[in-house]
Amino acid sequence: MVIPDQQVLVERIVKLQRMLAKKQEKNEFLEEYAKDLRETAQRQRKIIQNYAMSQDGGAMTSDISDQNKVCRNPSLLYIV
Repeated sequence: MVIPDQQVLVERIVKLQRMLAKKQEKNEFLEEYAKDLRETAQRQRKIIQNYAMSQDGGAMTSDISDQNKVCRNPSLLYIV
């Protein structure tokens, strides 16, 4: 026979164990999700790097960037 105070403690322990199990399950899910995101980001980074390496260096700059270079260095106006 369980004394009422002990029953309350047992119920509390059971409740805490259930909460712990739920938190552990959620943690495992989030760790797996983070791993998947990391792997996806790494694959995408490689794709972008390969694309950038295959492009002409000048093609990667914008017209605005080119205009800023000329404004900062007027001698570039005379380059043919």
